[in-house]
Amino acid sequence: MKTFLAAVNSKFIHTALAVRSLSAFVKDRFEVSYAEYTINNEPEKVVGHLYEQQADIYGFSVYIFNVDFVRRLIRTLRLLWPDCIIFVGGPEVSYHCREFLVSEPAVDFILSGEGEQTFSEFLSAVQSGDSRSALKKRLRETPIAGIHFLENGEYFCGQQRAGICDLSVLPFPYSDEELIQLKDRILYYEGSRGCPFHCSYCMSSVEGGVRAMPLERVFEDLNRFLSARVRQVKWVDRTFNFDRKRALAIWKYLCQNDNGVTNFHFEISAWLLDSESLDFLKTVRPGLFQFEVGVQSTYEPTLSAISRSVSFERLREVLSALSGTNIPVHADLIAGLPFETYQRFGISFNDVLQLSPDCLQLGFLKMLHGAPIELQTQHGYVVNPEPPYEVLYNRYISYPQLQKLKQIEALLEWYYNSHLCPREILWIGQKWFHQDYFSFFEQLSSFLSESGFFDVSHRPAELFDVLYAFLSKHFGASAAEQVVGRAYFSYEKASVIPCWIQTIRIERDALVELLKQPEQFLDLLDPADRTRFLQMESKKWFRHAELVIYPATEDFSEEKILYLYKDIKKGYHII
Repeated sequence: MKTFLAAVNSKFIHTALAVRSLSAFVKDRFEVSYAEYTINNEPEKVVGHLYEQQADIYGFSVYIFNVDFVRRLIRTLRLLWPDCIIFVGGPEVSYHCREFLVSEPAVDFILSGEGEQTFSEFLSAVQSGDSRSALKKRLRETPIAGIHFLENGEYFCGQQRAGICDLSVLPFPYSDEELIQLKDRILYYEGSRGCPFHCSYCMSSVEGGVRAMPLERVFEDLNRFLSARVRQVKWVDRTFNFDRKRALAIWKYLCQNDNGVTNFHFEISAWLLDSESLDFLKTVRPGLFQFEVGVQSTYEPTLSAISRSVSFERLREVLSALSGTNIPVHADLIAGLPFETYQRFGISFNDVLQLSPDCLQLGFLKMLHGAPIELQTQHGYVVNPEPPYEVLYNRYISYPQLQKLKQIEALLEWYYNSHLCPREILWIGQKWFHQDYFSFFEQLSSFLSESGFFDVSHRPAELFDVLYAFLSKHFGASAAEQVVGRAYFSYEKASVIPCWIQTIRIERDALVELLKQPEQFLDLLDPADRTRFLQMESKKWFRHAELVIYPATEDFSEEKILYLYKDIKKGYHII
């Protein structure tokens, strides 16, 4: 019996851990193959590839972002290959199994929860070669935990599958060949399952406790990533540092075995970091680690309502300490949570942005199937019935206000998270808006929405132009030129000088003379940049450098800045 697993990712750069884990778990006993697609592929071509497999069993991993795409694949595949067995699994189908089976008659079975053991037992049952109806009859008589199905309109399910206690029984999900083929994509890894916390909006809250992979096995797995020199490993652990000593041991191991290439992304609970961990993290090289920190809100009634017993003052203290490290911090906020009004969300926004995170992700509350918040009807949630099930409004925040936040989210992505001009955004918010960053983004969105700016995509040059127009209107042309000009020249070497640059001067002749005598500025470069600069002849840097003079204004003194772009992309002040 041939089994084929299909993964549909959101982007090509992503990889699917689920199909690899299932396949690796049963590879010694069953013939299982898999392929990855994305939601940007043409469904007809994906179906064509699925049909070519001529498999007896097809399995699909279903998530909130791909459920509509997968439904389309399954319906067409059933018409083309009517006798095959089709099963689905994943978080989008594991908590409302009956409803999904009723809505999708092309699906024969749902494998809910953790899939490895269920998948193995399911394949054992299928090997008899029974027809679909005979298989269902047998599963009625001898149920398998975690398997759900309909027969003649009647719903049947085995008992809930318990999670695997000893994670060391799970094989490493990637082959050596795959590590080489996929080294420039994002590879996912789990060192633990479960979460110690019970946040009401998260499906991980329904499972109590954490099960961890033995450290010896974790180190063995990490060595395989490091040896292959993959670009990024993203840990899927819901709270990586649930155990302080364990987390620190892994971080130290990665530093000791650093290959200078691989980046490791962790989702952490920042308030759990102790002084020993923070002191160590200050020694980590740039580019080795990346942290994602879920703040969600800084309003205590909201945090209490979603079962997050977190003091923002403690979080502020730790995030401030992390800002003194080489580790980029991605902070998350969620709009639409209970008790948080539009105005109060603005305070949460300011609280976090004042800490200067490398990235501030503004998300919107989703009513995920199985999450406890789904039952908290007292907050008056009105939810979009289509994936990703976003809250349209509730008792505290209106639909127009959430749409306004969508515009602010877009501006945040364009100007701050993309690193187009984060330093300038922070300066504008602090200097001209008195640390009310939310008000700045709010006013900028109103200024731009009048022209339909949010309806189309934009090149960086256009983003600089409209930012200049907004700041010029409110603070004068001279001030706007100074702020946006600094961002413009910091971003990349300009091929075209915008018309709003009037007083800022580019000194090409002075640049030539400066590059002839690099000893004048080499001491200003940090060690890594100095090494990169010296790897190329100084005269060749002319094509990858700019010397810019900014005149004195009310808010700025005169400055001469040397910008180095090739593999450096930094500005150094020249006296």
